[in-house]
Amino acid sequence: LNSLGHIKGVSYAERDKPNSIDLVLERLQKENYSEAKKLLEENIMSNPLDEISLRLLGIMYFNQNDFGKAIPNLARSLSFEFDIQTFDAYFHSLVKTNQLDCARLVLDNYHSEIAEISDQLTVHCHGILEMASGNYENAAVIFNKINPQIDSSLYFYCTAYANFLKGEAANANQFVKKALHLNDTKKEYLELEAKIAAVL
Repeated sequence: LNSLGHIKGVSYAERDKPNSIDLVLERLQKENYSEAKKLLEENIMSNPLDEISLRLLGIMYFNQNDFGKAIPNLARSLSFEFDIQTFDAYFHSLVKTNQLDCARLVLDNYHSEIAEISDQLTVHCHGILEMASGNYENAAVIFNKINPQIDSSLYFYCTAYANFLKGEAANANQFVKKALHLNDTKKEYLELEAKIAAVL
């Protein structure tokens, strides 16, 4: 707690980073992740309050689908400064690791910061939580109410899944095609398409 500065009245002067963020970004662009990780960890060891290095390390892990390692770095970064990309990666990491109650709590805790950016984003996150809980019909209703929609493919995917679960494969097929038309690389959409095709 001392090193993090979490004691009332204690603050630490800004320390120089041993490694510049430009150097880290250059390594990330070249997909030299092990070197980028080493540089970022050196920055964080030198200054545990280095919000930018924490954020970059967390987002790097998130992009590699290593959600367990992403979560603590993103959480620490957000505790120092709110950033919407950091929040998005943190929230989705919690959802991907099936920590839905924690994701709901995080969404509630950052409601005012999110609302300053976009009221639709909070509603969108509630839709993501419903979808992750398997409540596809509820999620579809939520996504359909968002105007403008953040990702309109989610409405079609959830509607397709809800129809599929009700045994209406033909309807589900129409909706999953629309979802894939908007986003044809999403693994979940392709998996649902395969499930539907198997029963048609």
